[in-house]
Amino acid sequence: MTLPANHSIDSPMHWALILLCGVAPVLVGGCGVGAACPSGSADQVTVVFTFDDGPLAADQTLANATNDSVELLQPLNSILETLDRRSVRAVFFIEGPGDEDTGEALQGLFANGLEAIHDRGHVLGYHAFNHDPAIWSQTLGPPFFGRIAMQSDLDQLIAYIDAALAMIDADRQDWFADLYRQPFGGSGVSRSEAQAVAQDLGWVYRGFVIDSVDWTDNLESDPALTDGLPFETEAERIEFVRRRIRSGIYRHWDCEVIDILLHVNAFTAANLDTFIDEVEAAYDQKTGATIVFDVPDCYINTPDAQVDRTLVEDLIRGL
Repeated sequence: MTLPANHSIDSPMHWALILLCGVAPVLVGGCGVGAACPSGSADQVTVVFTFDDGPLAADQTLANATNDSVELLQPLNSILETLDRRSVRAVFFIEGPGDEDTGEALQGLFANGLEAIHDRGHVLGYHAFNHDPAIWSQTLGPPFFGRIAMQSDLDQLIAYIDAALAMIDADRQDWFADLYRQPFGGSGVSRSEAQAVAQDLGWVYRGFVIDSVDWTDNLESDPALTDGLPFETEAERIEFVRRRIRSGIYRHWDCEVIDILLHVNAFTAANLDTFIDEVEAAYDQKTGATIVFDVPDCYINTPDAQVDRTLVEDLIRGL
């Protein structure tokens, strides 16, 4: 087995790879959008673009930031402008600032980001308050304790969103769908607990069919994984994401609804047009099919825990 460069057998990533590829199934087929979404050869394909970690930029530190730190919303605003121009309706899984002191300093900025997403007609869903692997992917101890930590974190997220929206006289129940995605996609050792917490909250648990791997600059990314990826230049990185999108579409060629995982960061903001072009170019080869960028009701209402693990599989094989 070939592991990524600089990979240590003592690192959390090592054990994550073992768990994901030795215990948890690596899901590379199937439409993964739930029983309520149709599958099979389609005249119309619906592509759901989903963005984790917004509204604040996932690749910028929040330390010492304030409501005047408008640069934290620049990636989101750029993404929203591109989505508007390309007539794409998307889902944003919202992440909190991670700690209470930082959150208080950024609450107005956070509220502005939520308002920008909502006003453009996109779907708001839940992600986490603190994107901490100790809560979401490397949980220790009995499952019950992991579940308590997850519930506590999501309670913080709910409270923070409520307080932010109160600043602009908005109501979370009016703005948010009961839609949830777990940080890090859910691993073999924590997914069931997160699903149980989501069910207790009345939320629909969602995975993703295509992992674009646009997240390598995000602050929460594990260097043990990102250092082993096969690109050095920005052009190589863009091409890597394009290949991920293209190969994911080909793996799920007969799906009528397919979702793609992206993130709110500067890299995705700068290259979103290119990624949309890649989706369109791939489906141009599907004779007689039309493509729609939207969020169908079946996606919002139907849980599906399938997660794209092909990156981990590729790393195990040595890319």
